Amino acid sequence: MRPVFLLSLLLTVVQFLSSCSNKNAHIDLDAPPYKKLSEYAFFSIDRGELKPNQGVTPYLMVNQMFNDHLQREKFLFLPDKKAIKYDSIAVLAMPLGSCLINTAYYLNNGNLHERKNIETQLLIHKKNGWEALEYIWNDAQTDAELSLIGDIKNLAWKDKKGIEMKMEYVLSSKHQCKNCHWNKDHITPIGFRAGNLNLLTNGVNQLASLNEKGLLADFSTNAPTPKFADWRDTSYPIFTRVKSYFDINCAHCHNTDGSANFCGLFLNRENENMETFGVYKSPTSAAKGSCDLKNDIVPGKPGESIVICRMASTDLKIKMPPLGRATNDNEGVALVIEWIAQMKTEQTQH
Repeated sequence: MRPVFLLSLLLTVVQFLSSCSNKNAHIDLDAPPYKKLSEYAFFSIDRGELKPNQGVTPYLMVNQMFNDHLQREKFLFLPDKKAIKYDSIAVLAMPLGSCLINTAYYLNNGNLHERKNIETQLLIHKKNGWEALEYIWNDAQTDAELSLIGDIKNLAWKDKKGIEMKMEYVLSSKHQCKNCHWNKDHITPIGFRAGNLNLLTNGVNQLASLNEKGLLADFSTNAPTPKFADWRDTSYPIFTRVKSYFDINCAHCHNTDGSANFCGLFLNRENENMETFGVYKSPTSAAKGSCDLKNDIVPGKPGESIVICRMASTDLKIKMPPLGRATNDNEGVALVIEWIAQMKTEQTQH
């Protein structure tokens, strides 16, 4: 019996050491996408909470897209001894083998112990560019499985105020991921820019912290660093807030290189041309999406502005953005209504 016992003990030790080594996150660029999220070893899971493993770093953004009132938790993975290249304007360049990890979840009644993960979206920087992948969490909350075709889930929970949230939540297909992340002729991250990462986390500047950890190259705390306005922060001028809202929720498609460039409505923060920003601009199509209105934005008249109609609609043929929401972002709609209502016609008319 003793040899059998020793063999059993040896196998147990080997399995333990193997499980420990698997806690280092990894990506094989030459292999097909893993079928299970757990195969990347990005995190350990404790009652839905994602605890990052070796090589995975959490990060925050000043502004992120509205996503049907779900919360988002973001992490980044970098290959060993590799760093992000700092840029004050463009999307930050990440080395091959990097991954941006974005998990949508809710907390029932605001309770941390009643967390439910819905999806984890990955952007992996491969040799031929970025690849977008969708992983859908199982009901047991033990793992998420790769999906190329997406899905629809009926979600119901109560927020921290006890308000009931109920919706048919659309999980994106691989093609839909590509549609939102498309820029010129390639996929690119959304919102991963210095100005949107320039904030305090636990009292420390996030960019400076990434630099100190060796994860951000060519960054200097002595040089001017852009900082985007939080669109919810009322201390900023209202147009600044509107531009921040449009930039994160709309501009990934509505820019000169985005998938919606054909319509000529450019909502990126760098655009200073008020006509292409929508003021007195006629739509390129008279289909249902125009809401039978004549202009995208009519100063002083939010009720006559196509932008408001589309933001406030959940009709599949009208709503904007067309993906990522089945409900309305009432705060965002109210902000844009307020901005249009107080615009002065004589100052914006061309």
